[in-house]
Amino acid sequence: MAYNTHDLSDTIVALATPQGVGAIGVIRLSGKDAIKIVDRVFKGKKLAEQDSHTVHFGTIRDREDRIIDEVLVTLFVAPRSYTGENVVEVSCHGSDYIIQQLIQLFIDEGARLAQPGEFTMRAFLNGRMDLSQAEAVADLIASSSAASHELAMRQMRGGFSAEIGKLRQELIDFASLIELELDFGEEDVEFANRDDLKALVHKIQGVLRQLIQSFQLGNVIKQGVTTVIAGRPNAGKSTLLNALLNEERAIVSDIAGTTRDTIEEVLNIKGVQFRLVDTAGIREATDTIEAIGVEKTLEKVRQSSLLLYVFDVVNTSPEEVRADLNRLIQPGMHVLVVANKMDLNPYTKFEDYFQPTPDPSRSREGRSSDTPSPEREGRGGSIDHRTYEKLWGWRSANPRAYGRLKTFAGEMRKEQTPAEKLLWERLRKRQVAGHKFLRQHIIGTFIADFYCAEKKLVIEVDGAYHQLPEVKLSDEQRTAVLEANGCRVLRFSNEQVTSQPDEVIAAIEKALHEALPSLEGRDGGGSMVAPENWVPIIAREGMNIPYLKDKLYEAVLREQVQIDQTIVSNARHYEALEKAYQALDDVLKGMAAGITSDFVAMDIRRALHHLGEITGEISTDDLLGNIFGKFCIGK
Repeated sequence: MAYNTHDLSDTIVALATPQGVGAIGVIRLSGKDAIKIVDRVFKGKKLAEQDSHTVHFGTIRDREDRIIDEVLVTLFVAPRSYTGENVVEVSCHGSDYIIQQLIQLFIDEGARLAQPGEFTMRAFLNGRMDLSQAEAVADLIASSSAASHELAMRQMRGGFSAEIGKLRQELIDFASLIELELDFGEEDVEFANRDDLKALVHKIQGVLRQLIQSFQLGNVIKQGVTTVIAGRPNAGKSTLLNALLNEERAIVSDIAGTTRDTIEEVLNIKGVQFRLVDTAGIREATDTIEAIGVEKTLEKVRQSSLLLYVFDVVNTSPEEVRADLNRLIQPGMHVLVVANKMDLNPYTKFEDYFQPTPDPSRSREGRSSDTPSPEREGRGGSIDHRTYEKLWGWRSANPRAYGRLKTFAGEMRKEQTPAEKLLWERLRKRQVAGHKFLRQHIIGTFIADFYCAEKKLVIEVDGAYHQLPEVKLSDEQRTAVLEANGCRVLRFSNEQVTSQPDEVIAAIEKALHEALPSLEGRDGGGSMVAPENWVPIIAREGMNIPYLKDKLYEAVLREQVQIDQTIVSNARHYEALEKAYQALDDVLKGMAAGITSDFVAMDIRRALHHLGEITGEISTDDLLGNIFGKFCIGK
């Protein structure tokens, strides 16, 4: 759409409320003649003589002096308005006929119909907001969850803009010194200390890296997560959908192949939207219609970022589960395996579906990684293996087991050893290579001291107790289980962490940069899904559904969105940040190669340009037209 972005002399008009019949409609005008135009047809107080931010009752009449409607007129006098211009909002009855008559009357009096997003574009051009804030207005209007609303509100209040502005200003200050050097090129002077410049670039790149990495999270919050429920016929997929939604949305029948087309519903978990897609069962189709349904299932799986694979523990063999997973899993997809109908086969051995599971081990001096410690107050004595299997093993479909593990992990966080506290201070807030670590994190039946989910890296900090032969054996068994299911395990002693912290961090950084453990030799597709992502349920009774919802949330968002956390949710911002990061990378490479100041200045200007594109300090008519053309007319 072509925008005349720099001609603000026109007065524009549009309906600000949704189209359709309603109790009221609000018509908005903006421009230097907005008040004059309404004043000519409004019968009541003289609007030009009234104060800003006041509301006035009266009637609006056509040119034949016939009353069109009784209205309330709200005045916003420039510059104290949304657009920075004179703004008038006319609240009338919500009849389509009345609204169209009023808009046409205002056009006849000199206004023109607004283009999509033109009110917000004028707010940007008049300095009422920057470009990223203007984009947040559209995000706020489209927000459909608490998290997306909060994200849009923070961006609209200028939090993201302020962070970008601060980075840009720091670069400008340095760039000005380098530009000054160019003016004294023949005198070989250096106003900008190169070591200071390198430190600044590294610092800014660190911030940009965090913003870039936050886009995946921001996109999830803004767009939601496409989650496909797939599995064999009669596995309980539709029953699971109904249990998650807590309503009878899908038809449930004992007849295999009941679902022949996809059913899509939205589930909101802690402010994050999951677009659930219930699909036809995967099997050799018995007729043409079912074959189309199966093909649609596979197509939906390929398009999804999260897969809920459901199987029946009574009628599905481990070999069939592994075959299904090998067929369904796509690169980069997060998978939760849901074992349904646990009440009909409560002693299902989950280790048969992936890898034999040795007995759990202990995590640190005198304290079990998996069971409550007898040393804790009120915890009683030790728990034998049979009780362990009942309470903590995969054989339990009782969500209280997970709840008790979660409680115990919380207690362990409060009672961290000095070495653990020291290491956590170095790992938290993405300080190590930009990766997020969790502490005392539940993995299956284990509680890992520290865990990086992105790289599936487990870090254990062990005391002297772990030097005992029987404890070392248990640790080796525990490590074998974790590695068999795709994790890498690093172990450090308390002494290593406290006396050689830099060496420990260096070893962790090295592990983060290395590839994940190879899947070769492991037992098919089932082994590709880590034990902590297998969830036992009884769908028809709603058993363990709260835990499954926790796992869904954890799959995409491991912490609540904080009001002071800057998260990128706009693809345009993401691309500009990546380009700015690359330009700064070129600055570092250039300085390392000893290039002249004019080329260094060129790369810095390129980084400044891309950062300026985010807030609109650098903009073009085409860019503005593309952004505001996606808005509704009245905004």
